[in-house]
Amino acid sequence: MGEANVIYYNLLRDKSFDAGLTTKKQRRQETEVPEDEPPRGRTPGAGMAGDLDAGEFQGGARVMSGKLKVHVNQDKCQGHARCKSLAPDLFDLDEYGNAHEIGDGSVPAGLEDKAYLAQSNCPEIAIEVTEE
Repeated sequence: MGEANVIYYNLLRDKSFDAGLTTKKQRRQETEVPEDEPPRGRTPGAGMAGDLDAGEFQGGARVMSGKLKVHVNQDKCQGHARCKSLAPDLFDLDEYGNAHEIGDGSVPAGLEDKAYLAQSNCPEIAIEVTEE
């Protein structure tokens, strides 16, 4: 056993030494965000960090100003079909199992969350959601 391991083992056995360890509950309480503060990091359903635009937020939800369109990059799609299972009204599969958008890719009202959900769950990052 290495010297560092012996020291660590002895520290763990010493009940009076907490080594600054905290419980999950304590960490969660330290990092809670006030409700009036806008959300940080990824917005639920949003794409990669570079895809985020400066949208407005109301009550923690993203407010969209235009119509959404989805597009599947056929070079990236490997046929996992997660998009089809999450948003069957937006995606269809070809004879090889690869996904493609239905129609011109326009997202009907009320399915915006499904479009972002499909985008964020695509393992090949083949789905692009754009706002017009």
